[in-house]
Amino acid sequence: MKTDNQIVFFCLFVVGLAIGPACDGEPVVLDPEPIPGSGGHPDGWADDTHGPDADPNYDVVFDQSQVKRIDLVLEPDAWQTMLEDMTDMVGEFGSGGIPGGGEPPDMEGLIEACEDLEEGDPCVGDMMGMEFEGVCTNMMGQLLCMPDDIMGGGEMDLLPRDPVWVPCTVQFEDKEWWYVGIRFKGNSTLQTAWTSGTYKLPFKLDFDEFEDTHPEVDDQRFHGFKRVVFTNNGMDASYLRDKVAGDLFRASGVPTPWRAFYRVYIDVGEGPVYHGLYTVAEVPGRPMFSTQFGDTGGNLYKPDGAAASWEQGHPVDEDSFSKKTNEDEADWSDVENAIAALHADPGDAAAWRNEFEQTFDPVGFMNWLAVNTAIQDWDTYGNMTHNYYLYGDPANDGVLQWIPWDHNLSLASSSTMGAMGSPLPLDMSTVGSDWPLIRLLMDDPVYRGAYHDSLQVFIDGPFAVDDVQARLQAEHDLIAPFVTGEQGELPDYTAMDDPIQFEPALQDLLSHVADRHQAVVEYLATAGD
Repeated sequence: MKTDNQIVFFCLFVVGLAIGPACDGEPVVLDPEPIPGSGGHPDGWADDTHGPDADPNYDVVFDQSQVKRIDLVLEPDAWQTMLEDMTDMVGEFGSGGIPGGGEPPDMEGLIEACEDLEEGDPCVGDMMGMEFEGVCTNMMGQLLCMPDDIMGGGEMDLLPRDPVWVPCTVQFEDKEWWYVGIRFKGNSTLQTAWTSGTYKLPFKLDFDEFEDTHPEVDDQRFHGFKRVVFTNNGMDASYLRDKVAGDLFRASGVPTPWRAFYRVYIDVGEGPVYHGLYTVAEVPGRPMFSTQFGDTGGNLYKPDGAAASWEQGHPVDEDSFSKKTNEDEADWSDVENAIAALHADPGDAAAWRNEFEQTFDPVGFMNWLAVNTAIQDWDTYGNMTHNYYLYGDPANDGVLQWIPWDHNLSLASSSTMGAMGSPLPLDMSTVGSDWPLIRLLMDDPVYRGAYHDSLQVFIDGPFAVDDVQARLQAEHDLIAPFVTGEQGELPDYTAMDDPIQFEPALQDLLSHVADRHQAVVEYLATAGD
């Protein structure tokens, strides 16, 4: 049963940007002092494990057969800097799920704004003394006034800036990596973990973040990888969704980062402490481009905000399509051309498709859409303007390719997600012109046919019920000893409210797979191209 506190948290979650961040500013970076006279590489450096020219070793870093251990060693002052930085941005640790701490806000203003109105009607709401234009929304059975831009997929920055970088030492399989940058990462998942009082916080490692002050680790890599991220599997008591959804996308031919499970230990001066079971993911970059595309020199974007909806009229720039490669080239013409081609006159459908395909891979996008909708990923394009990358593949004349990201809200039913909006329907009947990549492609018979073909291939292959359920059971059995039991997570280092949730969460996933498979079968039986 949902509680009033859960309603409060979700309202704060979606209000996010509407009430504004606490401040603006550039990310803070804490640099360690250089070691005088430390020429060359540190003892223990090996080109095949630390060097920039080593081939990415997926078998070691993303081992699918076991849960590996990684240790992070931080100076106490560095750890304290990370914690104080979060307190400055979000409020006191363990403040009960309320950004900035304090008591939950009075919900009466949001309720009163929708009195005598119906769901979907415009309204003017008030939260914490700040007024906003919104829409009456059913939140767990209560009609509340919520910001219309957020409910329509707007940006939700709960943190005013990126967290601070500090140095750490990484220990893994009898080797060390030095002056590795670590910072907390994420938006709602980070804010939720912090304010709920768990030290199982999502974070990112950058292995040459401090190369300027420590040239002995210049271009340092972790078995061929510059960056990796560690997600805490927040809002997922099974701990499986992000990992398994990523596997399903990749098995279906959708370019997707690899993931694996890790036990994370952190030592801040008093010995290693188990911070819980994490899912580690590669960050889209050279290793992924070389293995999944064949060429590494293209533009990589991480979109977010209004322009990331692909509607016309929004500026395409660093704020909406953040460049992650070729940053010195202030040129977004490939994205601009793709959006313009999408919105061109489709009177000659063949010509329109041909022109669009010179800029973007619509068949690949429809393949992603098919998998995404079949499994039900809630926090994604069509609902939110984030959680995807675009890569201009040089091997395909720079045509933009769709890369999905962050699947912790995937493989989830409406009963599991409660008031968290609505998933995309298989027929896309509720998707309007504000999501033009879906609407315009689904309105075209050729691309709609590609979507149907991908759905059929998916349920016949990667999403075959017995196979997926066996995969889920096997992954569950693999991680179970490190989630519950004697080697399991500690009370202050877990993303679960109660360990008793772990087993039922698996059963929910197994049932969800069977239900979604049947839903796709029934949809395809009646769908026409």
